[in-house]
Amino acid sequence: MNVIMLVLGIAATIFYCAVYFRNADKYDQMVQAADEEIITFRELLPVGLALVQKLNIKTADTSIKKRQKFAELYTSQYTDYYCLISRAAAVSYFVTFLPLGLLLGALMNSVLVPILVLLLTAFMPYYTTMRMDSMIKNRREELLLDYPTVLSKMALMINAGMMLSEAWRTVASSGSRILYREMQRTIVNINNGMPEIQAYSEFGMECRINELKKFSSIICQNVEKGNSEIVQVMKQLSIEAWAAKKNIAISRGKNAETKLIIPIGITFLAIIIMIMVPIMSNMSF
Repeated sequence: MNVIMLVLGIAATIFYCAVYFRNADKYDQMVQAADEEIITFRELLPVGLALVQKLNIKTADTSIKKRQKFAELYTSQYTDYYCLISRAAAVSYFVTFLPLGLLLGALMNSVLVPILVLLLTAFMPYYTTMRMDSMIKNRREELLLDYPTVLSKMALMINAGMMLSEAWRTVASSGSRILYREMQRTIVNINNGMPEIQAYSEFGMECRINELKKFSSIICQNVEKGNSEIVQVMKQLSIEAWAAKKNIAISRGKNAETKLIIPIGITFLAIIIMIMVPIMSNMSF
């Protein structure tokens, strides 16, 4: 069995190296564009991309839920790209770690080693999903935290006589966090010829939060029909947004307290051990 694993491991390693070095430069731009927070070991991607293309592996069967997650994190424009990258990453992990598992199994005289390596490889896509869920949660919280400030600024400027579009541009350029970047993307779309109503509507859809969808709907209504009470509406939305921000702050505080329980517990246990060991030693003596 060791000989079989060794031969298979060497053959798989040669195959991997041949595919990698032949395609490393070809897919360099696609690899560099991938987000390292989502795609672990993205340097391995050339192998997966080459095999996906060679074997004509389709990404159309990517689950709707996963596609929605990619769209929320990277906008709808890059959904297909990340579906391809995630599929290529899964192939890359398998082709990379299988030879390592076989070689280690041969050296350690254990069939269990390659099996454990394959299990680890199978876990990688689930790890990616967990990272995505965490990033989406943080993104939504950041949007909601900045939302009341943006509303207040918009209401103040419009109330002072500034046109809505000009107020939008001014607020968008006043920050660099996610919400401000989404507003800046809306400006780019308008400058590229997209109708204002469509651009503001896409803003709400790309943010994918009900509060911001409602906000974009009010903006669209103002652009289409005019609304002399838009300042009052924004002030009311601002009150609701500040309440939501307060709830997020409270929730984060509770989570922080929960995270502190583990280190406190470990410290307490260490203190107990430091106290009990001398006592037990004296009793034994």
